[in-house]
Amino acid sequence: MLAKPWAKLFRHRADAGVFAFAALLIVAIGFASYQRLFSAFAAYDDEGYVMLSLRQFMAGGVLYDDVYSQYGPAYYWIASAFHRITDWPVTHDVTRIKTLVVWMSVSLFAAGWLYRVTHSGAITIAGLLFVSFHLERLAMEPGHPQELCILAVAACMFLGTFVRGDAKDLRVIFAMGVATALCLMTKVNVGLFLFLSLSAALLFATGRSHLRSILLGSVLAAMIALPIVIGRQELLSWHGYRLPVLLTVAVALTSWICTRVDLKPILELRHTLCLWGATCLVTAMIAIGTIAAGTSLADLAEGLLFQHMRFVDIHYHAPPIHALAPLAAVVALLFVRSASTGSKAIRVIQFVAVVLVVGSGIRHLIETFQPLYHGSQDRGQIGLLVSYFLPFVWIILLPLRDHLKDHRSATSETYFARLSLCLIAALQPLIAHPVPGTQMAIGSLALVVAMITAIHDAIESLRGKECFGSFAIPRFATGLVGLLLATMFCRGAYLWIERERMPSMDLDGASRLNLPQELVATERWTVEQLRKRADTFVCLPSGHNSLYLWTGIEPPTGSNATVWQDLLSDDQQREIVAALDARERVCIVVEQSEPPSLRTDGPLLDYILANFEAVSTYGTREIWQRRPDASTEVNVSSRAGAADDTTNVKLGNSRAL
Repeated sequence: MLAKPWAKLFRHRADAGVFAFAALLIVAIGFASYQRLFSAFAAYDDEGYVMLSLRQFMAGGVLYDDVYSQYGPAYYWIASAFHRITDWPVTHDVTRIKTLVVWMSVSLFAAGWLYRVTHSGAITIAGLLFVSFHLERLAMEPGHPQELCILAVAACMFLGTFVRGDAKDLRVIFAMGVATALCLMTKVNVGLFLFLSLSAALLFATGRSHLRSILLGSVLAAMIALPIVIGRQELLSWHGYRLPVLLTVAVALTSWICTRVDLKPILELRHTLCLWGATCLVTAMIAIGTIAAGTSLADLAEGLLFQHMRFVDIHYHAPPIHALAPLAAVVALLFVRSASTGSKAIRVIQFVAVVLVVGSGIRHLIETFQPLYHGSQDRGQIGLLVSYFLPFVWIILLPLRDHLKDHRSATSETYFARLSLCLIAALQPLIAHPVPGTQMAIGSLALVVAMITAIHDAIESLRGKECFGSFAIPRFATGLVGLLLATMFCRGAYLWIERERMPSMDLDGASRLNLPQELVATERWTVEQLRKRADTFVCLPSGHNSLYLWTGIEPPTGSNATVWQDLLSDDQQREIVAALDARERVCIVVEQSEPPSLRTDGPLLDYILANFEAVSTYGTREIWQRRPDASTEVNVSSRAGAADDTTNVKLGNSRAL
């Protein structure tokens, strides 16, 4: 009589303890992330560029005409609505708080996916911690529109756990379509890859028909071809072929496994049409709203698509994919057949996943004590994870085969969640082309969740068996959780101590931002000089747009970018020249320690070098003003080679880097 009430009481207490521990863990992760966010600042200052463009948009500037941007209008509509509703200003402090919320939300979405699919508290904790460390490079680019994209991708991953073949599916899929549209209208490549992955997942889960086969074949053909098409210019280079090959193999093998597993149809074609309809509807609404606000259709197409096609020609940096990664793709091709029919190959792949995640966890612990200085840093060995697990991501689909054979009810709960995650993980890393940087971390989010899922599957498959794997893998997993917990506590304590040692920027909107003494002194000196000397200014070799926010000085025009020499057209540069020529108190901020732009000439650069000279110096930072003998009548086209040798020597240090 007393057994059941006491058991129920103990169960409630245990659940309360789990939730209390989870809440404490979330607070600890948020604390560590806060310390990292408010003690890091990227020299290339994407943060200032995005914040400045958002301010100009909120002030009534027409996107892509008055306001330069490389990103879609969805970000600007949502961000401006947030600031108007909350009445919070667009400042560095507020922007970093927003980034913290996104960072934590994505981590919780990933943890929620793991809990709903695995029902394992330890795996969920490991996922929550690992993903929070994985996203550390968000601290280099707070407020970047890519945050909206990764939030949308994570939300779609989590929503996939609610698709179970019942009446609620249409509402869930409609929400996924909305998230996909927001992603598509922020960064086209991220949205397109998400759209294709979700479409393929829905069609795989749909009952067989002639139309379904045509649609599924078309979507899969696009997914397989996209890596080759997008990376075609670098395919013949030693580094450039690696990522496209990995992605093509991953998508192809995932598709083949889906046919071998013989997935149970739980959806209809109307579910796929719901995703497409919601995506098209929201995309059209955002486009119409942007055009109604003054942006022309041609400018919208330029801002969303065409400028990015040119950007690939200007900027390409090889992603940190290992030289032997194509060999992993070959091994995956050899393993896939035996893995789909037997268990030994599965054990090998799962053990590789365990080793990779544990090794990456150790790397995260080491990097706790290393500064974060650039988004291009390969933190947490993300390149290693992508190189050697991406071709095997289909491994998380194989448990579905076993569930179908055993007629387990759990199949409907994990079916679509695993399928959609696997397809997202197989294609999203392509966003690392042409510039990896933070894109590597964002693009590999689903891949990380898949790796942790593979560890859970390995533990489950070895329960009750007597073998080396049954001894090693669970202990590796336990060690991983302990390692990640130790990393989290070390990170929080160390970063808090380090941040307290550094002075505050103490500039407008950046009072919470603590940075190294030398950097703080340089930025304060620059702000003081500009307030004394300038009505407007331009920075060289990159934008340093945060200075406009800190000084309260307006830029010459709405064309402001990070590496403006590469990104702004000659016409946009001539407009800046005309605006500078109309002002008397103009300054040029030159940072000699920065790497140079890829482009070494152009209307604005030629104008600066021909008409300005250094008047004040602090370390590697210089303030230039117009020479007394510089002509106010400027013919930009005649100055293509006007830079004198003395000035070129002055900028030689940065150009040599």
